[in-house]
Amino acid sequence: MKSQNMMSNNVGEMTISELAEGYRYRHFSIRETVRHYLERIAKLDEGLGTFITVCKETALREAEKLDEGLSRGGDIGLLGGIPLVVADNICTRGIRTTCASRALEDFVPSYDAAAVERLKAAGALIIGKTGLNEFAIGASTEGTAHQAACFFGNLRKGSRANGDLTCGSAAALAAGFAPLALSSGTRGAVTLSAAFYGLVGLKPTCGAVSRYGLIPFTSTLDQIGLMARDTRDCALAFQIIRNNVNTSDTEELSKGVEGLRIGIPKELTECIREQNQELAAAIHKAIRIYERLGAEVGEMSLPPADGCLSAYEIIASAEAGSNLARYDGMHYGYCSDMPPDEAEHNLNEMIIRSRTESFGMEVKRCIILGTYVLSTEHGAACLRKAVQVRRRVQNAWKEAFRHCDLMLLPVLSDSNGFSVTDGYAMMMDMAGIPAVTVPCGFSSSALPIGLQLAADHYKEGRLLRAAYSLEQELALTGFRPVWKEADRFV
Repeated sequence: MKSQNMMSNNVGEMTISELAEGYRYRHFSIRETVRHYLERIAKLDEGLGTFITVCKETALREAEKLDEGLSRGGDIGLLGGIPLVVADNICTRGIRTTCASRALEDFVPSYDAAAVERLKAAGALIIGKTGLNEFAIGASTEGTAHQAACFFGNLRKGSRANGDLTCGSAAALAAGFAPLALSSGTRGAVTLSAAFYGLVGLKPTCGAVSRYGLIPFTSTLDQIGLMARDTRDCALAFQIIRNNVNTSDTEELSKGVEGLRIGIPKELTECIREQNQELAAAIHKAIRIYERLGAEVGEMSLPPADGCLSAYEIIASAEAGSNLARYDGMHYGYCSDMPPDEAEHNLNEMIIRSRTESFGMEVKRCIILGTYVLSTEHGAACLRKAVQVRRRVQNAWKEAFRHCDLMLLPVLSDSNGFSVTDGYAMMMDMAGIPAVTVPCGFSSSALPIGLQLAADHYKEGRLLRAAYSLEQELALTGFRPVWKEADRFV
């Protein structure tokens, strides 16, 4: 067996398949791998703040059990011994799950989310729960009970830039704390986070992965997605957590893109060409690669985004207001420290205090808007209109995919924010279609650049094929993504 020092120098750059091969040939043990990640977290995460809970003891115990099973020649599963990080709004049995909120600061679920249960059954072990903005509401981690600092900030040579909805999970992978992350994906959270940190992020079709155990923000828009180091890892994990578990996405990867029709949205590419020449160059490079591999690439018009942002905010706020009503200090979560006799005689005051003290400003804003939408005649009319807009968005994207198999989109229109592309991320959430982000380069200031591919419902296999083909071609040019360069930045 290799020494601990030799293994430590390499494990942070290993993919899931490489780790599995190392276990199989006894180059290193599962316990050694887990200990390496835990030591790296202990050394570096204080300055990054990616974790809310680190599961040191339980992860090491699970690693020992898996090592024993491996030594007896047993089958430890497709993800046997692979460390996993889980966003802190996804339930994990026996592990604190807070949603980065004071409202759930002591909540320990008695069950696993369906996706977590399937990954654990395949041999994955949870190494920690990662930060996010409170209840996954809003566009940054500012004002949450747990303010997750971002690895992306370190890429900016010491600046502190709060990331987006799932910054803890993405930052943990980019910093070399784990090879796989399970996270919630709302408002393009998985794909945008993956782009920020130079990772592969998959947002599945709405309904392709069970939402059971995902603490809800907006019930019809929430879903569970994946982030991984490369496309093969992402495909393997998706194969395990998807509802149709008999489908093998990894076998489809090598089929290539020959004959696929890839649409390039002319509205966005014109905008990007004006705002960001480096991103425009990355898009052009990807187009040349796909054409060389036999895909048919052509310009097309995106479905109109008129009213989509407003409709999204109305639907999300209405559903969030309803979902968060349960945190009243009596049934669930944080309860204000009022004298018992005072609380008994003034129940309304106790509920008001509990919710005021436990929720952050972004959550309160969302609840107020949602309450208005649900409790007034004008609000109800707005909600009906928003639902109609969502139906039009779904029909428009369905029509778009009659003319192409995939759509190639930028993820971020500039290095500092979401801009116009954020609106299209929300459109894809409203339409319920899948998307994947692939890292494809770096800007002149060493910031990662990612491209996004979108497809029609339940076409994740096609998406992953195209992402894998691009990834392999970029690897031939010597491109090394962020996670292979993590030690330069942390």
